[in-house]
Amino acid sequence: GAFTMGAVPPGTYFATAFANNYVQQLYSHLSCTTGCPSTNGTPIVVSNQPVANINFSLLASGSGSPTSITGTVLNGATNQPFNPGISVQLVTPTGQVPFTTTTNATTGAYTFASVPAGSYYVRTNAGLQANGTAFINQIYPNITCVGGCSVLTAGGTLVTVTNGGTTSNINFTLMQGGIITGNVTAAATNNALSGIGAQVFNAAGVSFGTYNTIASGAFSAGGLPAGTYYVRTSNNAGYVNQLWQGTSCPQTSCQVTTGTPVVVTGTATRAGVNFALALGGRISGKVTDA
Repeated sequence: GAFTMGAVPPGTYFATAFANNYVQQLYSHLSCTTGCPSTNGTPIVVSNQPVANINFSLLASGSGSPTSITGTVLNGATNQPFNPGISVQLVTPTGQVPFTTTTNATTGAYTFASVPAGSYYVRTNAGLQANGTAFINQIYPNITCVGGCSVLTAGGTLVTVTNGGTTSNINFTLMQGGIITGNVTAAATNNALSGIGAQVFNAAGVSFGTYNTIASGAFSAGGLPAGTYYVRTSNNAGYVNQLWQGTSCPQTSCQVTTGTPVVVTGTATRAGVNFALALGGRISGKVTDA
């Protein structure tokens, strides 16, 4: 049950702990309803010496009462459940994801059991399906929430659950979306590069998520609504990032909407969004304790 946070700069901090089926707690031993300000807790002053005994004793949520949120997630094209089931997340108003569950493959139902009383956003987290299709994720109620969309700006409705109560019919119907695929290679050797991020932006330059390449160098960005997108690489492996198609884009120094548009139509796959990255120069130095 021990934890350590290393390399913490000197300053004043607050700590909170949360886990499935337990009441969130602020240090020191202060129970906290969902979304309560962390500054309600006891300040932790950090200097250049270790601070120990920042301990928590979490209480089971609901005091034994059936506190839960339930609903279903269905395939909008067939009105049938997803098989296998898909992930559903509870998100606090501050963006934390303390609870995740999976829908039943037979009925499409899901349940968050014994959650602390409070208010949450509920969103789906469907990945690429086994048959190669992808579905557009949503935040309740049925609002598009693709990639790493922010609960603060997505426009979702908070779902409130009271201690000992059940909030039901938090339902979703997901429609199939389009897919962008491509490969990332090293320009000098043509070798595949794994672990390189392909960042997808919509026509307004808003991020729709980052999709990492696998061992073959391939990436797949799925569940995209029809529209115009831009794709940029992101890496810490020493390669110069690019904005598709072939424009150098180191770090965040370029405007993504100046790239070549990638148009996604309906449920089609837009393939061939490929990158050949060159190694960049390096700046090195040394940092010491003065």
